[in-house]
Amino acid sequence: MLNTRISSSHTVHNLPPLQNPFVGGAIADNRSSSSAAYSPTAFRLPNHTKKSNTALTRYIPGNINAISIPSFISSTKTTTVKAVITIQPTITAAIGSINLDVIGSIFYQAIGRAYLNFEYCLMDAANGNQKTVSGNASYGLFSSVGSAGLHVYNCDFKVPDDFGNIGAVVVENKLSIGVFFKTIALDNNITFTCDSWSYLPSDTPNGLKPLRTKDLESLRGDGKGERKLSERIYDYDVYNDLGSPDSSADLARPVLGGSEHPYPRRCRTGRKMTTKDPLSESRTVLPFYVPRDEDFSEIKDISFGARALYTVLHAVVPILDSVLTGPNKGFSLFTDINLLFNEGINVPNSDNGLLSFLPNLIHDVSSAADTIIKFETPETMESKHQNHFLLNCLYVYVQFHRDTFSWARDEEFCREMLAGINPYRIELVTVVYGPAESAITKEIVEEQIGGLMSFEEALEQKKLFLLDYNDLLLPYVNKVRALNNTTLYGSRTLMFLTPAGTLRPLAIELTRPPTDDGKPQWKHVYTPTWEATGDWLWKLAKAQVVSHDSFYHQLVSHWLRTHCATEPYIIATNRHLSQMHPIKRLLTPYFRFTMQINALARLLLINAEGVIESTFGPGKYNVELSSEAYDQQWRFDQEALPANLISRGMAVEDPTAPHGLKLAIEDYPFANDGLLIWDAIKEFATSYVNHYYPQANLIESDEELQAWWTDIRTVGHGDKKDEPWWPQLKTQDDLIQIVSTIMWVPSGHHSAVNFGQYDYAGYFPNRPSTARTKMPNEDPTPEEWDAFIKRPEDALLNCFPSKSQATKVMSVLNILSSHSLDEEYIGGNAEASWAAEPAIKAAFDVFNGRFKELEGIIDSRNANPELRNRNGAGLVPYTLLKPYSGSGVTGKGVPNSISIYNVKTIFSSFAGKSKKVKGVINVQPTVSGALADITVGLVGTLNLLLQILTVSIDFFISRDKYRSNLFFLLNYLFSYGYEASGKKKETVTAYASYSGSDDWTKLYQYKCDFEVFEDFGEIGAVLVQNEHHKETYIKNIALDDGHVTFTCESWIHSKHDNSSKRIFFTNKSYLPSETPEALKSLREKDLESLRGNGEGQRKSFERIYDYERYNDLGDPDINSDLARPVLGGENHPYPRRLRTGREMTSTEPWSESRTTLPFYVPRDEDFSEIKGATFGARTLYSVLHAILPTLDSVLTDKNKGFSSFRDIDLLYDKGFDIPPLENGLLSALPRILKDVTSSTKTVLQFKTPRSMDRDSFNWFRDEEFCRQTLVGLNPYGIQLVKEWPLMSKLDPEVYGPAESTITKEIVEQEIKGFMTFEEALEEKKLFLLDYHDLLLPYVNKVRELEATTLYGSRTLMFLTSTGTLRPLAIELTLPPNNRKPQWKHVYTPCWDATGSWLWKLAKVHVLAHDSCHHQLVSHCLRTHCVTEPYIIATNRHLSKMHPMQRLLYPHLRYTMQINGLARQALINAGGIIESTFSLGKYSMQLSSDAYAQKWRFDQEALPVDLISRGMAVEDPSAPHGIKLRIEDYPFANDGLLLWDAIKQWVTTYVNHYYPQTDLVESDEELQSWWTEIRTVGHGDKKDEPWWPQLKTQQDLIGIVSTIMWVASGHHSAVNFGQYDYAGYFPNRPTIARTKMPNEDPTTEEWQAFLKNPEDVLLNCFPSQVQATKVISILDVLSSHSPDEEYIGVNMEAAWEAEPVIKVAFHELNGRLKELEGIIDSRNNDSKLSNRNGAGLIPYELLKPFSEPGMTGKGVPYSISI
Repeated sequence: MLNTRISSSHTVHNLPPLQNPFVGGAIADNRSSSSAAYSPTAFRLPNHTKKSNTALTRYIPGNINAISIPSFISSTKTTTVKAVITIQPTITAAIGSINLDVIGSIFYQAIGRAYLNFEYCLMDAANGNQKTVSGNASYGLFSSVGSAGLHVYNCDFKVPDDFGNIGAVVVENKLSIGVFFKTIALDNNITFTCDSWSYLPSDTPNGLKPLRTKDLESLRGDGKGERKLSERIYDYDVYNDLGSPDSSADLARPVLGGSEHPYPRRCRTGRKMTTKDPLSESRTVLPFYVPRDEDFSEIKDISFGARALYTVLHAVVPILDSVLTGPNKGFSLFTDINLLFNEGINVPNSDNGLLSFLPNLIHDVSSAADTIIKFETPETMESKHQNHFLLNCLYVYVQFHRDTFSWARDEEFCREMLAGINPYRIELVTVVYGPAESAITKEIVEEQIGGLMSFEEALEQKKLFLLDYNDLLLPYVNKVRALNNTTLYGSRTLMFLTPAGTLRPLAIELTRPPTDDGKPQWKHVYTPTWEATGDWLWKLAKAQVVSHDSFYHQLVSHWLRTHCATEPYIIATNRHLSQMHPIKRLLTPYFRFTMQINALARLLLINAEGVIESTFGPGKYNVELSSEAYDQQWRFDQEALPANLISRGMAVEDPTAPHGLKLAIEDYPFANDGLLIWDAIKEFATSYVNHYYPQANLIESDEELQAWWTDIRTVGHGDKKDEPWWPQLKTQDDLIQIVSTIMWVPSGHHSAVNFGQYDYAGYFPNRPSTARTKMPNEDPTPEEWDAFIKRPEDALLNCFPSKSQATKVMSVLNILSSHSLDEEYIGGNAEASWAAEPAIKAAFDVFNGRFKELEGIIDSRNANPELRNRNGAGLVPYTLLKPYSGSGVTGKGVPNSISIYNVKTIFSSFAGKSKKVKGVINVQPTVSGALADITVGLVGTLNLLLQILTVSIDFFISRDKYRSNLFFLLNYLFSYGYEASGKKKETVTAYASYSGSDDWTKLYQYKCDFEVFEDFGEIGAVLVQNEHHKETYIKNIALDDGHVTFTCESWIHSKHDNSSKRIFFTNKSYLPSETPEALKSLREKDLESLRGNGEGQRKSFERIYDYERYNDLGDPDINSDLARPVLGGENHPYPRRLRTGREMTSTEPWSESRTTLPFYVPRDEDFSEIKGATFGARTLYSVLHAILPTLDSVLTDKNKGFSSFRDIDLLYDKGFDIPPLENGLLSALPRILKDVTSSTKTVLQFKTPRSMDRDSFNWFRDEEFCRQTLVGLNPYGIQLVKEWPLMSKLDPEVYGPAESTITKEIVEQEIKGFMTFEEALEEKKLFLLDYHDLLLPYVNKVRELEATTLYGSRTLMFLTSTGTLRPLAIELTLPPNNRKPQWKHVYTPCWDATGSWLWKLAKVHVLAHDSCHHQLVSHCLRTHCVTEPYIIATNRHLSKMHPMQRLLYPHLRYTMQINGLARQALINAGGIIESTFSLGKYSMQLSSDAYAQKWRFDQEALPVDLISRGMAVEDPSAPHGIKLRIEDYPFANDGLLLWDAIKQWVTTYVNHYYPQTDLVESDEELQSWWTEIRTVGHGDKKDEPWWPQLKTQQDLIGIVSTIMWVASGHHSAVNFGQYDYAGYFPNRPTIARTKMPNEDPTTEEWQAFLKNPEDVLLNCFPSQVQATKVISILDVLSSHSPDEEYIGVNMEAAWEAEPVIKVAFHELNGRLKELEGIIDSRNNDSKLSNRNGAGLIPYELLKPFSEPGMTGKGVPYSISI
């Protein structure tokens, strides 16, 4: 048998970049070599005393699982055990072009013909002796598991009764290719995993000790031969593979590692030596060897980070070299630099597919021959919400300027030494430099800090700090200057700690040593200055220093101290710590990914003429300089963060201080955040070590551990082996410190110096990688100096990297700075071996909690304005050590290990979506289409078709005495009559034929004669069946000259669609208990037919009412960006809609697919073909399907705004040309579309809204701004201020401080002279429009969208003595986000120009918020959406003869069809609301939040609503029983009159049908109706305590009055004034597209605002497309149809049939007519300033009656358009 291979592993929940695989491991081909690398693999089991039915599986480099077998194995009988092995498919090329389909076929061919050999090694419970059982596993099937397919192998084997407990599994692969094992399962109930238990060497069971030793030996190898890709050998070598002397002598590089150039060791590859230099190892093409289990490029998507980096190096960099001809060509202007981010660079298309892996750099253009390389604007320059949406696999970014000139500011220059990407270099000044050493003198220092303190005081008080690159760089200056296109100095930068805790630069010293040509040393000190020449020299000196800091950061702080220093730890760990060693399992998460990344770096980044050499200052000496830094500076004992800080003088030990340290600079973001991470790491390491090593002697006796530490010191870092500072390893504290240091370096240290690279260096003037020219004052010629004086900017641009250098660095940094989608963050997921040990699991849970806490601490620190190094205008918050992050370039996140970005998500968009999506073309509807242009004549034409038909009707007759029925069918009439005894009577038949049309009603009539016996009984119902193939709409059926009338108003489906007969009842109403016996079964049958069974897709002719959630707003099958969450349920509570039963989408099984118009509504809810009242639907359809697409085609730039207010006015004055519309749609929109003489065009021209027609500047006035909260479209938002200070109820840890910044002082300043603040509060004079808590959770999400923004807002108003409101203040708030703390600002009305414009813009934001709330909450949610469940429940539970059904029916008409149309085109994903309102894709989620937080049925009644908002108080002596806080509140005053009229009508109606209380409780239909509304229709609120009971008449009166008010008065108040108030959109913009100018403005933004504030306002308004779309929609929504059914006008037939009800209705009608006059009188009252005044629109929205069209008045019964 071949040598066994043993492994343990780490449970990988996410597959991170370049990391070890999940289970088992890669099993080599046993036919390619006989070396140990190809040995079978042993899977170990835990101690036999610790059994479990499920053993966790984990993978570690080069081994496979430890397992546990339950008691059945030791049965007294031989047992057949089935094993199932799952194998991960791999990618055949190292980092090749991936095709998932190919992967599948490869494995079917290769694995399908093969088998695997298993030997199960068991450990006897008594003596630990080994036994084995063998079996062959043959290929079973290919199983799709999750997102990846797994190949399954099966085998059976027999276990003898004395077999014992399994101790290991040995696997041998007989294939010719390597195989990656995922899991091994026994009998479907045991899964083999590696990390079940950990053993110290001394605790290892005897049966496993030989395997443990053998496994370690197999990993060490013998140090000979060239390593093969399939091997798993860990050995050391020097860095002798960076050069390529066989290619060119110029590419020879010294060996790093050894006495001449000390350096850590790398992994040995054993390649042949070069012929030109026997000390240098030859270079191969990708990949370099790394042990097989360190290379995940073939088995994990996570390694696409390497793929992305490979793409940059092998595709982008060569392209840049070819396009940017001349490697030394610089940028001629700063504008040219900005174009890299704004426009990009055109490059030739690549046909190898590599560029497709870089969508954040690569952008398609219209030319098939071109591609654009375009860079993200770094966070230091712009605040962006990246990867907002994926459009054709190209990421689109939404960006907001942060601080364009941050790179030029001295404060930022210093701040980045504390909060940038190289916080490891700054040090305290402890030694005074003398003139012989430095030219920075005491006098220079005192000149710079004059007035603050003396030089001695600054030194004593530790206020001086240094960035010192003098000694390290000076030996390389002359050598580097011999290279082309670069220069170098030794440098020192001196800084002073100001009282504010920030650093201020005092001086920069640049030094050139004596040269070989006899020039003496040259030194110069530069200081900040105001004069022009000195200022430019200072800028150039800073560019030199920053370039020094850049390459030091990259070569030392980053590469050397993390990547390089860690590789020996990885090698030693695998060579000396067994897979089951607890320290191995502790450290493994911190080692994943690193070796493959390091190999790739040696191949392409740090190699001769690689990216580093060609772009960083030292050129070919870069890595040699890294060796010098290792020799001079690196110490293991100072790699721990506290020791590092102390070593640089940045902290001193202080047992009383946090972390045991006192920082020299208190606001040192890296140190403050880093120490929290260090403490968490060390605390976890302490618990872990003390658990496994309870006694100190276990440390020294652990031979594996001691060998490991010796190997690290003497071999891995062998050039430092004799240093005295190496820690001993004798005690638990020694081990804790060592492993804590090792864990810190690849996690905290690496994150601090890596993931901010693009943010800080992506805009390269902030951190140039090289300084190409010497200082202008260093031995200049006269011509050189004159050129500098003439154009100093040219000198700076020439000093910066060339175009080629800059773009190469930016491309690489973009990849290196990014996180993968499934990054493994520190403390995020517990390793399986940790979870299996309770003490370790508990310690890890604490560890995890520390990092969650740290997130909040960092956010809090970043939000603290006192911490000036973290918080300030334009500053990037310090988030590099925030533990967790999203994917991409985020500037935060601390992975466990040294990892880089993967483009898995991009890859998935190519490989994972293989199906093609067909395009759907919406054809312009014709007059005879879905919502046809129906006229009475056309209806008649349809009915004329029925002349050739025989119509049949069945009559059900009923009288208590006879209980008899009559049936009237299509071809014959028959009746069932019953004697008093119940005996069935004979059938009566008759035929109905067409007899002509009625001159008055214009209805076509069919007549028939039939004979009815005298004792037949009273007719109670009629059944109708339609035998025609088309449906027929029946208006009514009248018998006996109208003495008996059946009001049908319904479509009768063809019996070929549904053979069931339609039931109609007479107009007489019955409670269920009073229903004639003969009608009871029909009553129930009719209700059952309306409920359906909740299954199947609804057909258009059906009349089924059932519930469904809002799961049809998204369209994920079309585009993942159109996916939307389901509204309704725990996550997003919402009312229920009508169920349509459409199929679910293939992408999201919880989302219902979307069909073309129309969505299903029960047939009798669709009046589009029979009622002129639905011309609104017809017109809306025309707008949605003709006008809006036309607007999109004409206004091609969706984000283009209006350039002047004149352009806005032209929409109303002249309109604009659009292509002509066909198929009669022009006639549907006579107000909007106007024919012109030319037949080739039509004019889209809007009617001037009444508000503008009266006063074109009313939208500008503060008074109107406030007045519209009382009389405008959204009178439901304003509320009384009841408490002070204003407080948020949101979590301050998430959303920032809860208290408003509108202070008492601000209020008093605004109302001074009127009253004190206390008086205003006490006298109820302060009112609020509060959208703070509702909007704030959406702010960050909305700001990730394109062309929109959002704030939380509060608007405070004061009630003046004239009864009008005056605005006092607007507060706009941003919550903390990934980079910024909470932002709040209070704006007040003011006289100065700047403040006045800011106030105008703040009002625009508030109005946009109010518009969103109005449309999504006050309108959509509180009328349309909440009413739909009432409609469904009413039809499901209240019979057509139920009096409450007949009372409610007029208020429920038309709504469902309108709601269906809204779901299709208004509130859907990408619909009108999302594309034109601020919330965008989150619009309906906000509506859901408002429902969850605010909606209460008991507060929907107008009086209760007013009281709940503090706008009224109960007062029995006052009209309506309440007293208004604002007497002149037009909506409330008029609304209360309408409410009283409705309630009085309902009171009479209810008391008539329910004269006794018990009739309410005993009405089973009524009770079922109310129960279903509460528990199903509004089921997400079913447990709320505020639901009214339904026990008494008063309960019922309150409930139905509320429902009727919502559908009539409430809806009219928020709907029919939309065009008047919002048709001129500056008065009520639906969206604010830009942030406030004073929210972190750049200099340019602020100056642009100051220069032309009107442009800022216009840009904030909706775009041209958005505005015209909204205006078009509002024109339709605000209009009444010619036959609108107004409340109290037309009496329902059932009401007229009942005398008491008829009288009550006439009283209702009279009250409403009276209300008309009252409202007119109020509008003429000059004392009512909110209704009457120059240019004001009279408040008429609640006048009950209206003419057709846009009138701004009229209250229909129902929610109609």
